[in-house]
Amino acid sequence: MTDNALGSYQPRPPRFRGSAVTSRYITMRDGVRLAATITLPGNLPAGERLPVLLTQTRYWRALELKSPFSSFLTPDILNLAHRKHKPLLLGQGYALVTVDVRGTGASFGVWQHPWDAASVADAADIVDWLAAQPWCNGSIIGAGGSYLGTTAELLPAAQRAAIKA
Repeated sequence: MTDNALGSYQPRPPRFRGSAVTSRYITMRDGVRLAATITLPGNLPAGERLPVLLTQTRYWRALELKSPFSSFLTPDILNLAHRKHKPLLLGQGYALVTVDVRGTGASFGVWQHPWDAASVADAADIVDWLAAQPWCNGSIIGAGGSYLGTTAELLPAAQRAAIKA
């Protein structure tokens, strides 16, 4: 049994090391603000532009642990999005963005039901915002499994040229 999450695949040596994490709100067309966590490689040179791996979740994109849990757990241990692949993806030059969908986590608005029309339409605003960031090379990739996977499958409904996969 191997600990390598990618089986026998051996990626090229990492180009970047560490990470820089920020959180912010992205404003949608109707004024609703969605919470986003942006993780970039830690030693990203000024002017470097990266493809973005976008995950949209209803399961809280970030956690803040309080004592006693903070002494022996990290928030990443409980956050399944990209947990095993994060060092590989950052090292190979991807930006990781996780967004709480409308009405969930730290996002504003109302969550009607899975993949309601407003949440599906939000993807276009999210992609437009991401593509306009100075660290984005204009390529957005949807990712995830289960609920998150369905948001990735619905991403092309946004009909944006920046959506590559």
